[in-house]
Amino acid sequence: MESKSPLGSCNPAPMGAILSSDNMPSAKFTIPKNTLQVNTPFTITMVVANFQTGVIMNREVNYFMAPQQLNGQGQIMGHLHAVVETLTSLDQTTLTDPKKFALFKGITAAATNGVLTADVTTGLPAGFYRLLSINTAANHQPMLVPIAQHGSLDDTVYMSKHIEFSTLLSYTNEFVMAVHHHPCCFSSCFSSCCCCLQYCKEHRSSTSVSPTFHFHYDNRLLDHGTS
Repeated sequence: MESKSPLGSCNPAPMGAILSSDNMPSAKFTIPKNTLQVNTPFTITMVVANFQTGVIMNREVNYFMAPQQLNGQGQIMGHLHAVVETLTSLDQTTLTDPKKFALFKGITAAATNGVLTADVTTGLPAGFYRLLSINTAANHQPMLVPIAQHGSLDDTVYMSKHIEFSTLLSYTNEFVMAVHHHPCCFSSCFSSCCCCLQYCKEHRSSTSVSPTFHFHYDNRLLDHGTS
């Protein structure tokens, strides 16, 4: 039975304690932003409100085994997770597979002044990703709120990881920057650098000239020798 009362309600189904609308939780990622360095450790930071975090039951024996509980302030007691999914691009429209993810981290600590963190020690390879929160009650069930029309209780950040100029230059003594209409476009150059690196390697192997900067613009190749 759906409640439309902002003060909460009683539900005959064993779903647990239902909080008031004034106590509905909110969450927002503050770190990372939309761009990260490739294969570099980073810290996920989320701020929360109206949510007693750090309460988690053993999923091996108590998964969905008890209803949602509230603390003395009428807030949901539970914990959150951070999951990173791989995308083909930032504007991907095809569906992702919920069984596949690049990273999944349970954040089981209690928040300090409303802030929670989780370290990603290995980083992520170059590519496109979305970071999502999965905020749950103590027994891992989705959080229940008293009204149907409400804002999201979770957050999402779309991000890309780029190979830096220094990384590109470490592969070759030539630098290729592609902009505008060249087939090796600006976005692919800065997201994966695959075609740029391939061009650099092929060009370098076929010539013994001194380092040269190649700027591609509107399908025109301009060589600027450095010697």
